[in-house]
Amino acid sequence: MQVPNVEQTACLFSTLVYTFLDTTVFKAYNVAHLPYDELPPLCDYDRSKVLTDKAFVVRAPRAY
Repeated sequence: MQVPNVEQTACLFSTLVYTFLDTTVFKAYNVAHLPYDELPPLCDYDRSKVLTDKAFVVRAPRAY
């Protein structure tokens, strides 16, 4: 199973002030280019399948 994103497991305060990103920011500050492997995993609700299902909802036409 994939490790969940820290945003999904952060407490309310951490989410409000974005302290869950501190480790990523500190890693990126110390190197010229942060490798892809060092980035946190993508949230479940930010995946393309979820976003397209939400954006392209097929609605039946209304009968007037």
